Amino acid sequence: MEYVGKPPSISWDSANLDEEWKRFKEHAELMFKGPLAGKDEAVHCNYLQIWINEQGRGILNTFDFAEADDKKVLQTYYDKFDAYVKPKSNRTLARYKFHQRTQGPHEPVEQFITDLKLLSRDCNFKDADEMILDRLVFGTNDEKVRLKLINKGSDLTLSAAVDTARTHEVSQSTLKSIAQTAATVHGVQAPRKPRDVRYKRDGASGRGGGSTPRRTRPTSTYGRCGRCGRNHKQSETCPANGQICRKCQKKGHFSAVCRTRASVQEVTSTLESFHIETVLKESPSDDQAFVSLSVGDRRRPLRCKLDTGAQVNVLPEKVYKQVTSQSLKRTATRLYGYGNTPLSVLGKCVLRCAHRGKAQDLEFYVVEADSTPVLSLKACVALKLIELVLAVDKNTSADSILKEYSDVFE
Repeated sequence: MEYVGKPPSISWDSANLDEEWKRFKEHAELMFKGPLAGKDEAVHCNYLQIWINEQGRGILNTFDFAEADDKKVLQTYYDKFDAYVKPKSNRTLARYKFHQRTQGPHEPVEQFITDLKLLSRDCNFKDADEMILDRLVFGTNDEKVRLKLINKGSDLTLSAAVDTARTHEVSQSTLKSIAQTAATVHGVQAPRKPRDVRYKRDGASGRGGGSTPRRTRPTSTYGRCGRCGRNHKQSETCPANGQICRKCQKKGHFSAVCRTRASVQEVTSTLESFHIETVLKESPSDDQAFVSLSVGDRRRPLRCKLDTGAQVNVLPEKVYKQVTSQSLKRTATRLYGYGNTPLSVLGKCVLRCAHRGKAQDLEFYVVEADSTPVLSLKACVALKLIELVLAVDKNTSADSILKEYSDVFE
């Protein structure tokens, strides 16, 4: 053949033959107006009979051509095949599919709208844009988008609705990207847990005859709750009410008091919270210290940041996959990033780390963040990366200070 391009094809066994024929005819017209534009219409008719394949030519032989029909005119063939495929299109079924179409959980809004427009072609709606607008409003997977569109009232058009949905989708994607970029571990700090201690004075006197404070148990109106594990009045609402247990996934109690036996691989612990300060990217600074460790039997290198204010070791998921293949253990510990942004804690693992002949088994919390691994104060001391100086003894008197710094006290 003298033309360039892929010839059109058609499946006559398609469930939606009307749509299949429309796509075939559209492709054929592009070929006739493009690579085959120099051929006359009679030659175009021959090409069409070749492209419809053997099954299509069998259908063509069943058509009745009147004497007035010109077999050298493309429109003659188009009209015959249009009439053939038309009864096979089901408008009721097409409308059912249209009204059942909803946006998938992770489907882009652009793809959703395009599919709605394709489905509406077989529905023969009087106002296709109005029907597509309704499906966009009620079929979107985002409640915020639906609320914005409904609030615009009867003045809402399809074009405005599409712009609103696209803008919201881009905004959400940008915010998610910023949150992931900001999740770079910088330091760890654990808040102190408040202690519920009650004191009262009783009439008993001590050795000096005076009363002394004595710690007592809570009054009888308080008691340890079997659902949350805390002490509170029976009349108070239990904090575990409606909460889902992280251990057995049942409602109404915390995992700390769950009576379900844990499996061998399950880690049960009380819920702890750690705050992770984060930075956007690591920049050279004199007030930061780093060290290279050897991890595992293969002594894979691991570059860590020393943070004496950290109470746990933190390992990004990407680095975790590079240094070990062991599976993670589940943990209920929570980590928070800059601005109290929750970090995704995937689990924890124990790695054999060595530095200059000193080896230790260190526990790391694996997080979904792009950051540098962090070593806690405890790990730094264990590997002898730092040395703590707890006190300095020096006999200093007031006279010696006045003498040494006489210029200050003049």
